Amino acid sequence: MTQDAKLAVLSITLMFVASAMFACVTGLTKIAGTANAPMLWFTAAAMTGSGAVLVGISHILGKANVILRKDVLIYGAVSGALMVAYNAINFLSVAHVGASFVSLAFILPTLLTYTFAVVLRMDRLDFAKVFAVACGVAGGAILALAKLGAVSGADAAWVVLAICNPILMAINNIYRTRFWPVGMGPLLASALMLFLGGILCVPVAALADGDASGLVSTPNLKVLVAVTVLFALQYPAFLGVQYLSGPVFLSLSGPLIGVFGAFGAFLFLNEAAPPGLLLAATLMLGGVIVFQFALRREQRRIG
Repeated sequence: MTQDAKLAVLSITLMFVASAMFACVTGLTKIAGTANAPMLWFTAAAMTGSGAVLVGISHILGKANVILRKDVLIYGAVSGALMVAYNAINFLSVAHVGASFVSLAFILPTLLTYTFAVVLRMDRLDFAKVFAVACGVAGGAILALAKLGAVSGADAAWVVLAICNPILMAINNIYRTRFWPVGMGPLLASALMLFLGGILCVPVAALADGDASGLVSTPNLKVLVAVTVLFALQYPAFLGVQYLSGPVFLSLSGPLIGVFGAFGAFLFLNEAAPPGLLLAATLMLGGVIVFQFALRREQRRIG
């Protein structure tokens, strides 16, 4: 097997494993949310705790020699702030709209990442890719409208928030690639993103949630520990994929998260399938398939 083939297999394996863990986190946070855990404190604690563990591991492995560089710290803070935003939306909205809906929304970052990449001239405009973007947006709109018709007025805002969330993820995908500091590996990148993002979330949690004591109740504490462990495993894997294969390939994890998350929600959380699910999923997954064919055609033409 060639070195390129080995790297491709490694990227695909990391993406599958990390996507499954991400879907698990979505399901676990629904459990915490329905148990009235203070979800912004939950976000801050999970990110800071997992980030601190990864900083320690980076230091032990000799991978933290650039940690105090200004560009590295700025990179970690900006990517961490973006991560706080979309994790907070996930954690807060999942109790209102369901784990299946939140998971299926992750199909969209693949298509949005490509759109941003074209605008920033990190990729080229291609008709097949544009068609794929249109399919994905149509599928997301169908799912959102179906969900909006099935929820109360109070929950409708959470549906809109959950649909907007992939935009933040796509922005972070592009930012992390475009401004990745020289000499920093994916382990330290994920460590700083988590740790600095968690620190930035603390004052927001203090203002919005107030008391953090709800985190230490037995069920919430167990879920928090599980999510912290999953964060410490999944984000080095995700950033490893990005480091090896770029932001657009990383964003292909979105459909995997959607499939894993929806299946887990139906199987373990007793969630009913939202109206329009099959049509929406078909459009979004179809868009991703068309997108992948376009990428392969482009690679053959370049090769």
